[in-house]
Amino acid sequence: MNKRLTNLIRLKAFTLLELSISMGLLVVVGGIIYTVLNGGMILFSKNVATNYSNLAVRGSSQRLVHDIHEAVGRAELVGTNLQPASTLTAPGVRFPLLLNPAATRVLSDGSGSTTINSGASTSSVSVRIPQQPVAPRVGDIMVFPDINDLSGNTLTRTITAVTLGSPTVVTMKDLGVSLIISTDTPPDPTLVYIARLAAYALVGTEVRFYPDASNVSSYTVTNQNMDTYVAGGPFSIFSTGTSDPGNSVRVQMISINNDTGNRSFVGDRMVLSQIIPPKCLILQSTNYN
Repeated sequence: MNKRLTNLIRLKAFTLLELSISMGLLVVVGGIIYTVLNGGMILFSKNVATNYSNLAVRGSSQRLVHDIHEAVGRAELVGTNLQPASTLTAPGVRFPLLLNPAATRVLSDGSGSTTINSGASTSSVSVRIPQQPVAPRVGDIMVFPDINDLSGNTLTRTITAVTLGSPTVVTMKDLGVSLIISTDTPPDPTLVYIARLAAYALVGTEVRFYPDASNVSSYTVTNQNMDTYVAGGPFSIFSTGTSDPGNSVRVQMISINNDTGNRSFVGDRMVLSQIIPPKCLILQSTNYN
């Protein structure tokens, strides 16, 4: 009886050959699973790195394109100090953006109309405007869309002094032309836009947006991983001919390979090359004085 039980127990056990075959199959199946999972993780990491590169380019371009489209005047090339550059390509570009989307009217003195006869002896003139949602300040640009200067361009003048209140009193440089300010009521008010020079610049690997081009210390970094592949800088002024005599901005940048922090894969270097025309252009000159 004991001999039979012993034989039955022996029959239930695995032989060395069976264990070897089982372990071999387990190693093969495990190797296949590891290879598939490892390949999937590699592809995933590469895809994440490529997406980062794409996002870097798109993040830099979308806001830049929007702002240049909204520019009311021609762009001007500048250096990293936001001062005008005389080169064909430059690290930065500046252009005027409206402080408030709508034009405001110039207020008369209450006598029906006011004539400002700005002659050579007048160094500055002052006008009154309603209180603005975004208050103007010294250095902003007054744009008179219906009045031309002596060169035949839309009249613009830089603000030299502001007295806030209701109304707001704005002092500008000599207009150089006689300005008749009509009454406050329609049908023929004198309208004015107020613009402020904004700028973009590539400083190191950072694309910076300056809401006020007169203040180089106040900016927002729109991207930290960009570079230029053009000598001198990524920005240039592009002309398509008589219909666009140097109004468009050409941007040529490239993203920098970044370690994703995941398996140390990096994305491809993505190139940004765009020609961006302003769509709200009302100024023909870059002489914002």
